[in-house]
Amino acid sequence: MQQKHLSWLGIILGLIGLALSPLRWAAFVFAPLLIVSLIAWAWSSGWRVRSPLRRVKPVPPRTPQEEERLNETREVRDALTQLLHARCRPAVQKLVALCQDLVGVLQERGEPAFSLGLLTEMYPLMEIEHAERKLRRRLEGVFWDETEHVELARFARDMDLEKQSASQLALDFFFYFVEYERLYWWVKRFAQILSIDSEDDRRFNDWRRLHEQVVDQLREILARPELGSLRDDFEKHIAEMEK
Repeated sequence: MQQKHLSWLGIILGLIGLALSPLRWAAFVFAPLLIVSLIAWAWSSGWRVRSPLRRVKPVPPRTPQEEERLNETREVRDALTQLLHARCRPAVQKLVALCQDLVGVLQERGEPAFSLGLLTEMYPLMEIEHAERKLRRRLEGVFWDETEHVELARFARDMDLEKQSASQLALDFFFYFVEYERLYWWVKRFAQILSIDSEDDRRFNDWRRLHEQVVDQLREILARPELGSLRDDFEKHIAEMEK
């Protein structure tokens, strides 16, 4: 209590000194007194400067169920990432090359439908590229396109894993697969306009071999019990593409 009284006395004297601040000696004497008195008053009142780290609660250890779910999510994420890069991207690139070839055929023929060819080339490409970027952001983290700070990208990827689940990642891949299917139908329809038989054309057959690899690996991933709710949806779109 006596310390608080002395602190208040120092504060009052300091304020008087500031009021007399035009006098240089008052400013030099009473201003430090005011500062010291304020610090003493704050200390006696129980105020402390605490480190922000002291307020962070320790993270409790994961339960066996949480650890199992995290491992399942990690396995599905890695499997879908490998499927995207090793199988899906080559199949998409083959469809893109097919689309560009068909636009070239239109241009050689000089048909008035050339504007349709440009539309066919640009629209599905933009959609599939957007879908791939979105999927990679989900599978590989927000720094998926980082090439210099690889460790930062890997750290962010693992941090995102806590907020995800295997079924959510499979659903994200499903939306990408739908765009992949739309690109195929768009190219197939474009070939029909040019009277090209997609069943006999060598370029389409090359794509089908790549597509079969996509489907085989996708079915292996969907065989996991935690992805059973999405299995029928994928199979429906796979069957449509095989017609």
